[in-house]
Amino acid sequence: MNTPDNLIRRARMYSGLVIFLYVTVHLVNHSMGLISLEVMEGLRQRVSAFNRNIVVSLTLYGALLVHTLLGFHHLLTRRSFKMSAKDWTQLVTSFALPLVLLPHMFASGYTPRFKDAQTSYKVVLDGMLEDGGIYFMGLFVIFVWVHGIIGITSMIKFHPVYQKYKNAFLVVSWLLPILAVLGAVTASKELATDIENNKIIMEQVYAEANIGKELEAELMQTSDLLMVNYLFILLGVTLFVFVLHQVRKAFRKIKITYPNGKEVRVAKGTSILEASREHRIGHVSMCGGRGRCSTCRVRVMSDIETLPPRNGIESLVAERLSLQDNVRLACQLRPTSAVEVRPLVNAPVETLTTEDRETLCGREEEIVVMFVDLRGFTAISEKLLPYDTVYLLNQYFKIAGEAIVQSGGRIDKFIGDGIMALFTDGSGVEENSKNALLAAGKLAEGIKELSTETSSDFGSDLKFGIGIHAGTSVVGAMGYGENITDTAIGDCVNVASRLEQLTKEEECQLIITSDLYQRSGLSLKASYEKNVTVKGKSDAFKISAFKDASTIQI
Repeated sequence: MNTPDNLIRRARMYSGLVIFLYVTVHLVNHSMGLISLEVMEGLRQRVSAFNRNIVVSLTLYGALLVHTLLGFHHLLTRRSFKMSAKDWTQLVTSFALPLVLLPHMFASGYTPRFKDAQTSYKVVLDGMLEDGGIYFMGLFVIFVWVHGIIGITSMIKFHPVYQKYKNAFLVVSWLLPILAVLGAVTASKELATDIENNKIIMEQVYAEANIGKELEAELMQTSDLLMVNYLFILLGVTLFVFVLHQVRKAFRKIKITYPNGKEVRVAKGTSILEASREHRIGHVSMCGGRGRCSTCRVRVMSDIETLPPRNGIESLVAERLSLQDNVRLACQLRPTSAVEVRPLVNAPVETLTTEDRETLCGREEEIVVMFVDLRGFTAISEKLLPYDTVYLLNQYFKIAGEAIVQSGGRIDKFIGDGIMALFTDGSGVEENSKNALLAAGKLAEGIKELSTETSSDFGSDLKFGIGIHAGTSVVGAMGYGENITDTAIGDCVNVASRLEQLTKEEECQLIITSDLYQRSGLSLKASYEKNVTVKGKSDAFKISAFKDASTIQI
């Protein structure tokens, strides 16, 4: 749906990605200074040749212009400046981008294209040695990189691939700028040593680059002019927004009523989410008010006819979730008259930890789910005294729990004599699949020993079934009051449960999907493989069945 709101969001996203890629390449180039100045310069020449392509140049300058203008648009359209620290950081650093990037992009693009001159790392580093430009580079890294990382993370934080490689992403995202600064410092020291030992004569370097005193002064003057003009524009827009904000606060107010009769007054056009933040009303918004989730949604208790229609972003979410007409996204709803709302996801988010915030709302994650259930235990328990029933169950739970936990899983819940376990803490679904199979083998071996120990006392062997499946599930904190737990729901969970139930019909101990078997990377000999259909799934899929799960040894 190509609505103005969607076009703006896409333009901001794609322009930001172009800038982020440009910065990433330059930081990688800077880091080559840890090897040598020669390697650093060699990569720069190849990168510069690519950037001088007219299409690439127009894309880079266009991305910076679009991203900056959309930053001003975001500033002008805000009705409240009560924001989280992350949002404030994102806003402030967005306006720092031109200050940092414009002089660099101008010098690297203007001189070779119009002056037949070539900037090089020797020239750049020489300038840094003279006027402390290393500190400017530090600002470059801080402002540009922090802005980019916040933006990228906001876009991909709920994607399964990010969830899988999150730790690796965080390591790389902070390691790269550190290496870049160290590379620049190392190369600067190398250059200073070479100059001191007369290995490099800077007058000759400048002459070969065709950069004379006149051009150098012109570059400095133009860069300063660009920055000064931009600062004046930024200052003017900021003052205009401040005055506009005060006028709105003073003359254009509407009333918003929350549950328990709490009333607030805000400027007309303020979003419900902005109003909540301005008046410190707990209001969940996992995506930060960008319309990428539905956690801020509210039910409108007053007349909905007076509300503005859904914009493009809100319409997409409403269509996907089949939201009723009176359910609106608080981050997108900007009422123009009095309104009464009731948040549908309630939590005092100001008091939540970072971990709580991540688990409070659903996220898509590729996980491995295991279901375990005792067979015929009801009949066994009818022959036992209550004490013996509890004792036997606790022994079984202990065996299963130790097998699961020691193999890297966690028990999600107990369901009568059944157990649901999740394997999510590995480095990926492959490792989690392997861990789940390991747990199944340990569990089967433990129950076999328990059955041998108790069969003479209870007169029956213990029979059980295990079903394991891997796939994408919705993971998040669910429940009520003190019984809220981090659990999973969805098709993956349902399939694992059906597989466990199928073990009774197939008269085996373990059934897994063949896909999980292959992804585990293990060489195991299943009793047989076949195509089956399970309740709730129209399509058949291949399973691997194990008559004796204790044979699984890793």
